[in-house]
Amino acid sequence: MTETNTPQPAPAPAPRGEHRAELIALLNEVAELVANARSMPMSSSVLVNREEISGLVNRAQEALPGELATADTILADADEVLRKAHEEKTAIVAAAQLEAAELVSREKVVIKAQEEAEKIVSDAKAEARKLAQSTDDWCDRRLAEVEIDAEAFVKQVRAGRARLAERMGQVPPGTAEHLGDDGSIE
Repeated sequence: MTETNTPQPAPAPAPRGEHRAELIALLNEVAELVANARSMPMSSSVLVNREEISGLVNRAQEALPGELATADTILADADEVLRKAHEEKTAIVAAAQLEAAELVSREKVVIKAQEEAEKIVSDAKAEARKLAQSTDDWCDRRLAEVEIDAEAFVKQVRAGRARLAERMGQVPPGTAEHLGDDGSIE
């Protein structure tokens, strides 16, 4: 059964980059809607306007691809940074090897040239390793941020569903009452 409240029009979608804030706001609205819903007499169930809750869920579903697009963009940026780092490493190593070959070819400075060439190659490889490590660290931090946001979103959705199920007198999916003897969800 639903309340007869007039549904509020859905606000315009948030600009790109604000999907996380929009998702959190929508989840807060869902939680508030459930918390402020009229209780059924002698029951823990509540009356929620179907259109209003459906509208909020639809808006959350529309904003979720934005968060996923942000994660895709981060991964694409990371791939581009890694590609550039590899190109730079290759160029540095090639330049070092060319310089080393030129130094070795000179008669009077053969030994000195070999030492310097090895140092240049070693420095170039060390710089390339540092650059690759820095890129990996940056990618890991960005992905960790996205993972934290995604986990927070999932926790909020589960909490909202559990609260709604509790108010409706239902057992939320994934709880012990829904598990079979082998531990699988029935």
